[in-house]
Amino acid sequence: MSAVPAIFGRSIVARSGRFGLLFVLGFGLCSLPIFLGVLNHDEAWYLLVARRVLDGQRLYVDVFDTNPPLIIWLNLLPVALAGALGISEILALRIMVLGMVGASLGLTRWSLVQSLPGRVEAQRALLSLGLFILLPVVGYDFAQREHLMMILVLPYLVLATARATGRQPGGPIPWLVGVLAGLGLAIKPQFALLWLSVEGTLVVRRGWRAAIRPEGLAIVTIGLVYAVALLTITPDYLLWIRRITSVYYGAGGAPIGILASEFGSIFTALAVLGLLMARPPGDARRRLELIGTANVALLAIAILQLKGYSYQFYPPLALALMTMGWLVVDRPSLESGRAPRVVGVIGAVLLVVVSLIAILRGLESIAWRGNPGATDTPYGRLIRASREHATGESVFVFSPAVATGFPMVNYAGVGWASRHPALLFLPGCYPAGPGSGSGPDVALHAPNRMSASERFLFDDVIDKLLTDQPTLLFVDEAGTPLAYDGRRFDYLAYYAQDPRFARFLSDYEPLNRIDQFRLYRRKTGAAR
Repeated sequence: MSAVPAIFGRSIVARSGRFGLLFVLGFGLCSLPIFLGVLNHDEAWYLLVARRVLDGQRLYVDVFDTNPPLIIWLNLLPVALAGALGISEILALRIMVLGMVGASLGLTRWSLVQSLPGRVEAQRALLSLGLFILLPVVGYDFAQREHLMMILVLPYLVLATARATGRQPGGPIPWLVGVLAGLGLAIKPQFALLWLSVEGTLVVRRGWRAAIRPEGLAIVTIGLVYAVALLTITPDYLLWIRRITSVYYGAGGAPIGILASEFGSIFTALAVLGLLMARPPGDARRRLELIGTANVALLAIAILQLKGYSYQFYPPLALALMTMGWLVVDRPSLESGRAPRVVGVIGAVLLVVVSLIAILRGLESIAWRGNPGATDTPYGRLIRASREHATGESVFVFSPAVATGFPMVNYAGVGWASRHPALLFLPGCYPAGPGSGSGPDVALHAPNRMSASERFLFDDVIDKLLTDQPTLLFVDEAGTPLAYDGRRFDYLAYYAQDPRFARFLSDYEPLNRIDQFRLYRRKTGAAR
C-alpha cells in the first residue's frame, strides 16, 4: 500500500487503539455544534454566488464580490453536491468542510510523526489541539476564508517544523501537503505573507536549498496555475477591484486599540512572550521559532487588513494556541531554572482557555438549536417574514452589513435582488470629515456630484431592483450609525434622488417593523 492511501485507508482507531477511539469521539462532539449553529454570513453569500455561477452568470460582471475567484470556485463543490444528493447547500457545505478537517488532521498526524519522531504522547497532544483549533475555536466563522486557509495550511506548517530541524521526509505526501497549502494560501492575496515567513525562516536557518523541496515547489506551482486561471477565466476581476478599492477602504480602518484588543492579538503576544522567556534549546527552539514566526505573520495579516473583523484574527488565535501547546509538550531538553515555571504557566492558561472556548461555543450553538428561523430573535423573525411574504420571490435589505441579508435568505429560501451581498461600499463613499454633514444625518451626494465608483454602484443597485422587482424590502431605519461614525444614513432618500427609484418605491406599502428594520411589501397588482 502506498504512503498516501496508508493515511486514509486505515482508520485512526485501528492504528492508535484507545486514543483513536477517543479522538473519533472528540471529532464527533466538536462537529455537533457546527450542525446546531447558524451559517456564517460571508459563507452564505458565497454559496449564493456559486449557485448563480453554476446557473450561467459571470463572476465580476453579473454578480460581484471583493474576493479573488478561488473562494467562489471552492463553493461550487457543495452547491453541486447539494443538487446531486437533493440536500440543502448548507448541509452539503458542512459535510464537505468537516471532510476537509478530517483529511487535514490525517496529514497533520503524519507531519507530527516527522517533526517529533518517537514522541507519541507529544504527537497525540498536538493532534488533539489541532482538532480543537480547527473546530471549536472557529465557532461562527466555520467555513470562512480564514478557516479554510487554516485547514489547508496546518499540515504544511507542522511539516515545516520537521524541515527546520533538518529532517527530509520523502514520498508523495509532501507534494499533497504542498498542493493543499497552495490552495489555502491562494484564497486571499495577503496570505502570501505567511508563506514568505515560513520559507524565509527555513532559508535563513537551513540555507537556500531548503526552498527546493516538494511542498514548497507544489505551493509555487499552485500559485502560478491559479494566477493564469484568474486572468483567463475571470479577466474582469482586476477591473472590478480597481473600480471599488477606494470606496472599500474609504471608511478608514479600525482603531489600533480595537486591533490590539482582539483575542488573536492578545494570545499571539502571550505565545511569543512565552517563547522568549522559556528559550528552549536545540531542535525544540528551531521548531518553536518557525511556529512563532508564522504566528506573528498571521497577526500581521489580520492587522494589515485594517478592518478588525473577528474572523480575520482567528488564524493568529488558532496558531497562538498551537504555539503555546507546542511549548508545553516540546520540552525534553529544557533545563532547570525559570523555563519549567514559564511552561507550567503557559500550560495552565492554555487549559483554561480551551475549556472556556469549548463551553462558550457549545452554548452559542445551542441558542440557535439548528433552526435559526424558529428562534425568538430578530433574525428568526426576519427569516419568518421572508418566508411568509416572499416565498418563491426575492428580497432586498438596505444596509451595508452582509450579516443582515445573509444567511437570512439562505434559511428563508428566497432570492436576493442584488449583484452585491450588501450596500457595503456606502460607508467608504461617506467618510467622516469636512462636508460629511454637521447634523445627525449623513449629507447625501447628489447623483451629479458622485465619484465614478459611487455612481456606478448607485446605478447598479437601482438597475437590479427595477429588473428583479423584489417582493419584500427591509430598510434599516436606524441608518446603521456605527458604519457612518455615529451619523444616520437615509437609504430611501439616497436612492430616491433617481426618479426611477422613486416610482419603484411607490409600488410598495409599509408593513411591520422588526428590530431596526421597516418592512415594505410590494402592493398586490403592482405592474412589473
